[in-house]
Amino acid sequence: MNEISIAFQGTPKEIDADSRDLAQWLEETENLDVEVRPRVTPPRPGEAGGWVEMLQLVLAAAPVVVPFLQTWLERRAQRGRVTFTLTASTGETEEIVVERPADVPETMRRVRLLLTQ
Repeated sequence: MNEISIAFQGTPKEIDADSRDLAQWLEETENLDVEVRPRVTPPRPGEAGGWVEMLQLVLAAAPVVVPFLQTWLERRAQRGRVTFTLTASTGETEEIVVERPADVPETMRRVRLLLTQ
């Protein structure tokens, strides 16, 4: 099994929203065998629950997630900049910044390289 970690950047609310949105997208995608494990911070006083601060994806083969991640990023980038750190099961990391949907193909080329090493 391969593990991939995705840690979004932004305010806690933005990180939580992007993490939950991607997790839901991947879990609802047919033909993708992935276990999504959100890492949630403990709730602070007065909060009902914690924020999702990172996603861990467990897959049989890491590259199979690339087209699904690409579709999500194209959709998400329409709302504005998205920044995250992708960590492969080898421990190698890549800082990803997508300013607009047109950036996604080059971004996914870098992601594929990271996940196939």
